[in-house]
Amino acid sequence: MMFRQTNRTAILAALLILVLNCLAIGLAPAYAESESSATESTYELDAGSDQSSEAFTLGEAGGYLSGELASTHSVYLERRFTEPRGHGFAAEEANNFIDRLKGFDAEIVGYDNVKNGPDRKIVNRDGSVTWVQDKYYKSVDGSVNAAFEDGEYRYMKNGKPMQLEVPADQYDDAVKLMREKIEEGHVPGVADPAEAENLVRKGNLTYQQAVNLTKVGNLTSLRYDAANGVVIAAPVAGITFAIDFLVCTNNGMSARDAAEESAKSAMLSGSAVFAGHMLSSQLMKTGLADAMAPAAESVTEWLGDDACRAIIKAAGGETANLTSSQLAKQAGRLLNSKLIFNAGIVAVMSIPDAVDLYQGRMSQGQFVKNLAIVVIGMAGTEVGAVAGGAVGTHLAPGIGTKAGMVLGGILGGFLGTTVADLIGDKVFKDDADAMYEIVSDKFSEYCFEYVASEKEAGELANELNGKLSEGSLKDMFAAEDRDAYADNLIKPMFEDMAKDRAFKNFPETEYEVRTAMLGGLEGIVYIH
Repeated sequence: MMFRQTNRTAILAALLILVLNCLAIGLAPAYAESESSATESTYELDAGSDQSSEAFTLGEAGGYLSGELASTHSVYLERRFTEPRGHGFAAEEANNFIDRLKGFDAEIVGYDNVKNGPDRKIVNRDGSVTWVQDKYYKSVDGSVNAAFEDGEYRYMKNGKPMQLEVPADQYDDAVKLMREKIEEGHVPGVADPAEAENLVRKGNLTYQQAVNLTKVGNLTSLRYDAANGVVIAAPVAGITFAIDFLVCTNNGMSARDAAEESAKSAMLSGSAVFAGHMLSSQLMKTGLADAMAPAAESVTEWLGDDACRAIIKAAGGETANLTSSQLAKQAGRLLNSKLIFNAGIVAVMSIPDAVDLYQGRMSQGQFVKNLAIVVIGMAGTEVGAVAGGAVGTHLAPGIGTKAGMVLGGILGGFLGTTVADLIGDKVFKDDADAMYEIVSDKFSEYCFEYVASEKEAGELANELNGKLSEGSLKDMFAAEDRDAYADNLIKPMFEDMAKDRAFKNFPETEYEVRTAMLGGLEGIVYIH
């Protein structure tokens, strides 16, 4: 079950841009440059930034979904790392990944488990193909001898021997041993012992590094997951930026402001997917997926064959020859990987709120509401993606599956987040709303005390709106005296206003006063 990441990314990017226009009006967040809510008749203040978790932007939703598809596939493959001979699979995956980073057109082809078939395929710059078989044993004898059966080299392709990839620290000894094998006539079609250097391929990892890849927390494992995370997160950031930039400009923002907002979203989605992938990959190495397998397979059995096919095909797998039980098992493993990745994303996205909760800048109720919004939003994305993929598979297998999953995932995510926010509003009152009520009351008091005119109150409301941010409201929540915090925020504004207006236009002479009264008191006041 293998697919090319570059192709997947291109398809998703094109697809998301195509569906953008039909989604932007109904689902896009309010990116248009906002006007102050202080009007000439009400002077109502805008609370600035709601402290609750906002729905993902359209670009973030698309980015997270594409990142999940890539990370789920990667984590799904890494599940084999925890098997008894998992370091061999780890070496295969890591060698192929590193070769791709070096610029080789390499892919793993051994998922079909064909007897004596190749593990990897490398297309050289001249168009020729190099077939590779990976053998990572603890000793050089074990690595080389594993390629022989009944005394003869068993990995042949089109009448020629495949390259034997061995641990980097065994390469020199492996070449010597292969030279002996050739001299003894155990390698069909090869008579020159010097060909041993071409037949044996030096792996990118040592044996111990391959073993370390299967374990959690060590440097080799972390570096590999980090490199994979960067490769996965880069297109996520690009997709997010492209979509949100189009949404922003469609909603009236200037190109410069749209680029700034889109860059923020891109950094958020890219960093979250990177961290989520790192965390989920490390969790996979703990054997968590195996513990969750029975529950996941029960879910996929309940979903039915169509949903299972959608899940598998979205990850680039083939379902034509799978029975119902095989569909449920394979889809269950993918669902496991999805759940672990989403758990990682939820954990990453909850860190800022957890810090605020610890520092007293957020209430427990607000934290629970924010967490529920993220979790339900992710769940909505999953349900929508599965449902959309099943529908798309019926309409147009292949591209329809991916299109349905992307569209269904975005719609499901927005619906889940919206529902969670509405339910949360019924249960918990936002910290920002509570702080805003204090600010609003204080603002009204100062308007009365300083006899603010309609124009002055509107100008002050605009100024105050600029000071009301998520950070300032959180600081106010954490303050020992919130009324005093609001006073310190608002009072200087009114004092500055009073200084500016005090007697600035006061009449300088009696004549000016009497002339001003003439229109209203004609015949009563006599001007000398």
